[in-house]
Amino acid sequence: MPSLSHRFRKIKSTGTTTFKRVLHSRSQLDNPHTQNIGPTDTPHVDEVILTQPISGDEINLVIHNRVQEMGDRLQLKVTNERFFAISFCSSLIGRISGISYTNARVQEIIHTLPRTVDEAYENILARSPDQEKAKRLLHIVVSAVRPMTLKEMRIALSIRPTDRTYEDLDLESETRFPAVVRNLCGLFMTVIDSKIYLLRQTAKEFLVKKAETGDTLIPRTELRSSTNYSTVENRPHSDIAFSRWNHSLVPIESSSILNEICIAYLLFEDFESCSNPKQNVGKYTQEHVFLEYAAENWAEHFRKAASERQSVTLEPVIEVCRVGSWRFNMWFSINHESNSYLPWDWKESHFCDLLLASYFGLDLRVKAIIDATGLDTTGQGLSDKESRFCRSALTLAAQGGHERVVNLLLDAGVGGEPSGINGGSDEPLEEPLKNAAKNGHVRGTLSETAENGHEAVVKLLLASGANAEGDSRYGSPLLSAAERGHLEIVRLLLKQEGIDPTRQNATGNTPLILAATGGHDTLVKLLFCVDGVDPNCRNRAGYSPLSLAAMGGHTEVVKILIATNAVQLGMRDSQQLTPLVSSLGAGHDLICKLLLNSSAQDVGWDDIHPGGRTALSIAAGLSNEAIFDLLSGTGKVNPNSKSTSYRTPLSYASESGATEIVRRLLTTEGVDPDLADTNYGRTPLSWAAAKGHFEVVQLLLDSTGVDVSSRDFTYGRTPREWALAQKHSDVAHIIRQKEMRDAPDDVSEEMMSPERDGDGDVVLQSTLVLQGEGDRDGEVHVVKL
Repeated sequence: MPSLSHRFRKIKSTGTTTFKRVLHSRSQLDNPHTQNIGPTDTPHVDEVILTQPISGDEINLVIHNRVQEMGDRLQLKVTNERFFAISFCSSLIGRISGISYTNARVQEIIHTLPRTVDEAYENILARSPDQEKAKRLLHIVVSAVRPMTLKEMRIALSIRPTDRTYEDLDLESETRFPAVVRNLCGLFMTVIDSKIYLLRQTAKEFLVKKAETGDTLIPRTELRSSTNYSTVENRPHSDIAFSRWNHSLVPIESSSILNEICIAYLLFEDFESCSNPKQNVGKYTQEHVFLEYAAENWAEHFRKAASERQSVTLEPVIEVCRVGSWRFNMWFSINHESNSYLPWDWKESHFCDLLLASYFGLDLRVKAIIDATGLDTTGQGLSDKESRFCRSALTLAAQGGHERVVNLLLDAGVGGEPSGINGGSDEPLEEPLKNAAKNGHVRGTLSETAENGHEAVVKLLLASGANAEGDSRYGSPLLSAAERGHLEIVRLLLKQEGIDPTRQNATGNTPLILAATGGHDTLVKLLFCVDGVDPNCRNRAGYSPLSLAAMGGHTEVVKILIATNAVQLGMRDSQQLTPLVSSLGAGHDLICKLLLNSSAQDVGWDDIHPGGRTALSIAAGLSNEAIFDLLSGTGKVNPNSKSTSYRTPLSYASESGATEIVRRLLTTEGVDPDLADTNYGRTPLSWAAAKGHFEVVQLLLDSTGVDVSSRDFTYGRTPREWALAQKHSDVAHIIRQKEMRDAPDDVSEEMMSPERDGDGDVVLQSTLVLQGEGDRDGEVHVVKL
């Protein structure tokens, strides 16, 4: 079938002929002819009169064919093909209405259809009725720390520099705002669970300019032509080079916009009289929709903003951060709740300007404070003693990864006083930076910074003379980085002179053990290549890297450890469990398979574990058919192994209702189907009947050698009486039938004439004391036949 575009090009006036109408309904906001439609008006519907009789199925086939061609040429995924289908249909059919129905006009429209994803994106945004507002909206979306809700965006988009209160905001109607977003950016935006997202990652790649050396802080001047390119109809392919939107958003500008929005919002007069902020955080965030986002993220946007824009907002930031004000207490309470590395219960007396600026990474503010005070650091929070919560300005800046602030503080000599980082001394400042390097007063800070993964700051501290090894008081930076999986920091620390790659922490964990426990496979590879690292080392609890990785389900780490051929696969931990049983108990089947398929060494296929159980017994009890079959297939396991209480795999499988495992065991040579355990005297049939596993009970009844009348020696119940006690009447019934089949003829006839109640139900009298089962001595059980 020829393509739809080719079909349109063949349209000619042929006089009287049959024709069909193609109806295409569009959103009112997308159609300029329906902007004033009232509530009782009929929405506009486009009609394209064709000279060929085309069915709906034919139209679908043509469109699908055209989209498939475009998808193959552009190597698009299915979702992108759908996107192009929408773009294709709306551009081709939806725009003809109200313009022209002539053959030439239709062909002109066809030639303007987008040929690439970028062209499609350009055309979508070119249709926005308010280009500047659409651009501001996109700036906010691409730079937001997290997706904003519609309610948050409604506030953020309306904030102006002159607004001082909520009443000043010129807000869109809340019910209309979703339509406003769609109208501004069309298909570029999608709303999921009331949160705004870009349609696809490719949309962000189209909009955002990648950081390059020499990038200007302000977006490049948008190219314009005397021709009106504000609509798709007037934008031929040759003019796509004059793009308004491709890479039009510079990240530093986007952050500047959100920084100004957040600061302006926090300066609202509404927040000048917020009493009891710590007790009323929930109330404030519910009443002020944008407050939570602004309080938690303003500092990040400030740090990422253009330096010129930072300078403009520095004075407002100082007001926002005025310690002791109700405004500060209110927003900092919200920020504090969301921050993971604030270990103290904050009070306003804890803070000073330098501490606060260092904590939030406000380098312009830190520089201004240092320039104003010089080396007179008294009361500025340069020492732990002054900060009152054992965190100095340098520590806070380093923990947050604020490289520029750390640089400023080190250059100013912060840390030269022993109490400046570690506390406990009043030694005056003398050659600050040299003293810090000589005495290692940044080592505590280094350990915490390594833990938080701030590689650039770790480099700064090491260059300032920090002890890479750390000490017992502050911990090892290498151990901290290994535990969190910070590969590059570990690599950096391993290059330092005197570093011990096998150092243990208080619980005996080495960097390798911590990396394996966390599932950091690339880091495990790195540490294996370091001289002196023992792949079979144990911590004080007796766990090895392999046992911890197996318990944690870290498949890639286990693969690496097995591949080394240096790890003991059957080594037991302090609980006497092998990695195989540890992973089996935790439900990590893939790791079990990896261990079982490793033919390099014994993994403890049939080893006895606590309670006398083997891996096969545990797999049976967990109803894990896959691992049971793998173990059975080795030919190295005992299918009739007995635990310390004489329970077999069949006993555990019967209790757990593992029908297929029971079926396999009953056909296995040497398996005793009627073996009672020594703790309770219960057989597999007794366990299955009590649990109500009908199919398992049927399998056991069909096997030879099963005694249906056996009684356990704890309660003295038969399997049928266990089923009755647990209200499994169907199980009790099939056991009774088995009893009748196996009974002598005279006894069988007596059993077939049971006592019945007034309703015709069978009455079975139990004379057992059913302890703990909620039954009474002599309780009547009714069984429906």
